[in-house]
Amino acid sequence: MGYGANILLNSSAEAGNLNDWTTSGVTIVANTAPDYILRPIVDDRDQAFDRGEPSGSGATGTHHFLLAATASMYQDVAASGVLNYQLEAVFQIPTSQDAWDSDILGWVLMSFTYSDGSTDRFMIPCVLGVTYSGRTIANFWLYAVRECPVDTDKTLTNIRVHIETTTLIGGLMIDYLTLKEET
Repeated sequence: MGYGANILLNSSAEAGNLNDWTTSGVTIVANTAPDYILRPIVDDRDQAFDRGEPSGSGATGTHHFLLAATASMYQDVAASGVLNYQLEAVFQIPTSQDAWDSDILGWVLMSFTYSDGSTDRFMIPCVLGVTYSGRTIANFWLYAVRECPVDTDKTLTNIRVHIETTTLIGGLMIDYLTLKEET
């Protein structure tokens, strides 16, 4: 099975505004230079990322979201009865983080709220605590994906995609987010 189109609105800041998001400490920034998107590779060698292809301006398009050191943005999506979702994020932390620092100071979080009041949460940590070709990753766009299954024993009532930073010096840049329903 595959996944359909992105169901988030204004998920890449290409509208040049914060419409469709509830935000605090978030601005829209124009992309200024070509860059690469790094995608994780799961294998038994020491290669951690595929450098990917350079994009025309920033990672994609002409704008991205910039979350301040302490900031948040979220969007609610109506539940549709689908059993599985896929959350993707392309992000960049503009200041270098020590390769041994695994503190998670920014994250993309998806929450499922059920009719009984319970919640399931799925997180993509935005952290640079890895190395690439012997150096700390900085000023690269990182791609992350998370599969998010719905609890089939419960009734899903709401989906929230939430991005947050807590004391992240230099902030967090989000190029785009996608939330896709399994088809």
